[in-house]
Amino acid sequence: GSMPSFSRDGSRLAMSESAQTVVLMGSMDDTSLPSSDGLVYVYDAGTGKLVGPPISPDRRLSPYAPFIDLGADGKGLLMALAGTLALVDPDTGAAQRAPIRYDTENKSRDAMERAVFSPDGRTLLSHTAGRVRLYDRHSGAPVGKVMRHEGEVTASMFTPDGSQIVTAGADGTIRRWQARGVGRDAPGTPTGAVLR
Repeated sequence: GSMPSFSRDGSRLAMSESAQTVVLMGSMDDTSLPSSDGLVYVYDAGTGKLVGPPISPDRRLSPYAPFIDLGADGKGLLMALAGTLALVDPDTGAAQRAPIRYDTENKSRDAMERAVFSPDGRTLLSHTAGRVRLYDRHSGAPVGKVMRHEGEVTASMFTPDGSQIVTAGADGTIRRWQARGVGRDAPGTPTGAVLR
């Protein structure tokens, strides 16, 4: 499962099975959310009400809850599960595009662990133990180069302006990578010094 995900504008909250209870200020004080059923629930953060039916990830892929992220405007829900990125409408659960199959080299090591939208919502970041990869939200095509550490990648995130990706690795390093650009500055190109 994954942590709850708010849309960037704060209007929506998505939960998957691992989250037992969330306490929010305002109209959702002390609201207990469903858990342990493998479904994803999307709530209106202002009213505390479900915005649509629970969303069922493809259980043929994995029995576990997906990692989830809501798009900046709350109009896209990204689910990462067993090597697949699924982009669905958070209100209906309908697919917004065909699933993106992660092009793993070693499926046992590179099972999908995390996926997030870029701040502008146009790019998807997938993070596995072995690497980080970007995909175009609309076409599903890989963008730029694969980003790796000497060991496992333990964390990844976009900078707030979306221009770079920061990763941390089990090798004790923090690395920065281009998230936009072309040629020598293509996405996935290392930038700046490696921090130890």
